[in-house]
Amino acid sequence: MAEFAFPKNIPKNPGSPKLLSPSSFLEGIVFFVFDNEIGPMIKYQIPDNIISNDFVHDNSVLVIPKDDFMGKMLKFNSTGITLMGRPISIKNDSYERNKFMFNCCFAIKADSSAEYAYSSVVRKISEYLEEMEVEKKILSSGDFDLEGLLRQIYKDLTEKGQCVYSIDSGLKIYLKPDSNLERRVAPIVDEYMVPIFNRLPIPTKQEQLCRMDLLCKKICPLIDGVNTIKEISNEVEIDTDLVVRCIKNLNVYGYVTLLPLFMYGNCYGQTENIIEFRKNEALKEECLAFVKLNKRLRKVVFDDVYRLYLSLSPNLTVRQWCLDFNPRNYGVDERKLIQYGVYRKLITKINIYPLSLNPNDKTQIAEICNGKNNLEYLSLYYGLPKEEFLGILRAQKNFVFIKQ
Repeated sequence: MAEFAFPKNIPKNPGSPKLLSPSSFLEGIVFFVFDNEIGPMIKYQIPDNIISNDFVHDNSVLVIPKDDFMGKMLKFNSTGITLMGRPISIKNDSYERNKFMFNCCFAIKADSSAEYAYSSVVRKISEYLEEMEVEKKILSSGDFDLEGLLRQIYKDLTEKGQCVYSIDSGLKIYLKPDSNLERRVAPIVDEYMVPIFNRLPIPTKQEQLCRMDLLCKKICPLIDGVNTIKEISNEVEIDTDLVVRCIKNLNVYGYVTLLPLFMYGNCYGQTENIIEFRKNEALKEECLAFVKLNKRLRKVVFDDVYRLYLSLSPNLTVRQWCLDFNPRNYGVDERKLIQYGVYRKLITKINIYPLSLNPNDKTQIAEICNGKNNLEYLSLYYGLPKEEFLGILRAQKNFVFIKQ
């Protein structure tokens, strides 16, 4: 068989990115209002020329959206920056057209780190400004130096990393980006990874979703520990890159964990945690609720679940295991059983690491098969089915396969 032609650039694990100061993320602040004659417009932007009037004209429904999106976190992009805002609509008979609409947006670098660092700041400033307008109408009257306030906020956040500003004796603004988030983003987050919530049951009720942005609201009900990011993206009909960014944010905040892709060709073995699992009543209850094949079926029996976990073997594929033990006879979804076991570290996936036997072999296929890259990583990176990739390597007769 002819040698398989790999690309020249060998993928490397970049490791976790370094945490930058949130002050380096901020590019500016833009305050939009709805003018009764012009429509959505830029009232102030600090510094000048962050975005153009043409951009506002072309994206007016994002700048000042419909009523359904008022009070919700919105994000949109413009030439290398992300604008994050929480548009507000205040209804009152004293206003022309009976309402006053504005959106104070923070322009930040197009980076997921910046988004989660500034999301709390964006929410706070919108709440402060809404309170100021409701109580004293200082935004719509023009009597208050709002531009001066925004300039001070921008200056303090970029120079000091926080802002404390006294409006009057009764209101003090305190803003500080979140700089203490633990970086838990996986070194490589691709569309074939599987997100699972760190708290079960998953948040699908309206009261749980009400404070999320629109993208999170759409994808969270589909995060079930089985669906891949790609499958979620296809279901909600949203670009995969946007869903990946959203999942990254949820992961960094500690809401979700990323699991390997479930494949029937995978093999699994037990960890030492499987012993303690039997003694942990809370974990047992959580597991039984999660792995159930059908919510309408009778309760799953723990002894059946435990036996199924113990029957897994490093030399037995899930496909063969299903034929031998048939977990669905016990009302158990084998996909959820495996993914829950991996998530709670009750079992571990047995990875295969191809290793070239000839140290003098300088071909691309030998260089990449160095015993450090597992088979799933290589096959997904190059877009080949796992079995096909394995067959190519075996045909070379120059590799051993390390399982661990």
